[in-house]
Amino acid sequence: MKEIRGIEAVKYAGSRGLFFCIDETYLVQAEEKLTGQPVSMAEVEDALGEQLDEPFDPSSIVEGSKSFDFLLRRYGDGWIYVPLEGNHPDQEEEALLALFQSTGTLSNPFRNDDILDMIAKEFPKLEDTGFPKAATLNLVFHAALRLIEKGRLISLSEPSYYGNTRFSLPR
Repeated sequence: MKEIRGIEAVKYAGSRGLFFCIDETYLVQAEEKLTGQPVSMAEVEDALGEQLDEPFDPSSIVEGSKSFDFLLRRYGDGWIYVPLEGNHPDQEEEALLALFQSTGTLSNPFRNDDILDMIAKEFPKLEDTGFPKAATLNLVFHAALRLIEKGRLISLSEPSYYGNTRFSLPR
């Protein structure tokens, strides 16, 4: 898998209107090194919740937040990443293109979509298509960018959409 890690991932995501991802395996391994004991992600979350004095909520981990700063101090920045391409990029692109083609209607055959909304509605259609379960949103977004480069999708700048981009099939 191709990815950007650490603070560079935070900068990349922030400059493009994306979310960065949290590598839970990294957090578990880092906590095991700190404590010298095997732990699960649930135990890491519980410990972090206690130390932050609030329930651990991965969706609240954004640059500058209390939880982000705590994780950065405790574990460094190796837990932050933005995936760019999975292990099967051609399969990812074909699955996404098929999804765009199958979800158009007669009134809107070239539908314009927000990748975030599309994933929320259509994720089951992407299972077993080459996309790994982790970090699917960013992988779908980057697959769409690759399809633009190939002329198989078009994009429009749209600040209210995920990645500030709306995607559509070419007419």
